[in-house]
Amino acid sequence: MAATFAHVVLDPPPSATGRTFWAAALGGTWRAAGPGPDHDASLVPEDGDAYVHHGREAARVPALVLEVDDLTAAIRQALDLGATEDDGLLRSPGGLALRLKPAEPDRRRAPARRWPDGTSSRLVQVCLDCPAAGAEREARFWAAVTGWAWRDCDSPEFVCHLVPDEGPLQLLVQRRASAEPDRVTVHLDLGASDREAEAARLVALGAVRGATGDGWVVLHDPDGRTFCATGQPPEAP
Repeated sequence: MAATFAHVVLDPPPSATGRTFWAAALGGTWRAAGPGPDHDASLVPEDGDAYVHHGREAARVPALVLEVDDLTAAIRQALDLGATEDDGLLRSPGGLALRLKPAEPDRRRAPARRWPDGTSSRLVQVCLDCPAAGAEREARFWAAVTGWAWRDCDSPEFVCHLVPDEGPLQLLVQRRASAEPDRVTVHLDLGASDREAEAARLVALGAVRGATGDGWVVLHDPDGRTFCATGQPPEAP
């Protein structure tokens, strides 16, 4: 079993200003999503399939949606590994909401966008910010549910990368320094050919710059949502 394509859902949904920011930051157009319980709109790239969406106000939506090749087996495995289920919405052992759905054929990953200054970037990763005590278990859960390759990280701050054979996103499992909140949360990581140039581009679009780390720049979108510009290759994973 394996997850063949991953989607991330922005929750709470961005404001009108936030929608404009993310359309410019990632390069795409927001379009109303089709009928379904998970999201209200999808950010459609110029090329490839949409993998960034936003939820509905006051609706229960998953942070991640995974397309899997055997839905029944994948749900059973997730429950065996400690997930809970409520009306079709699963939660990981650390409390992160997800949904599993049947894989759709002929999915195409959006390529990196090349910007006027010659640099390029793409949303390449979802970081799972885990309370330290449960980070190892959460990593094992997601490794089993996705079926993706486990790659150890050099820094003790991170448990692992989970890297698919195909699809638009990889997962990074991080041990959060703070004990609050007491559940797993997520943030987005953009991979950039020039991290500092990417941070400057995003600030010009309306982001607020935060701390600089070892390989990343923390930013906040116009709604206060935290995300990072990183030195990961834009074509990763």
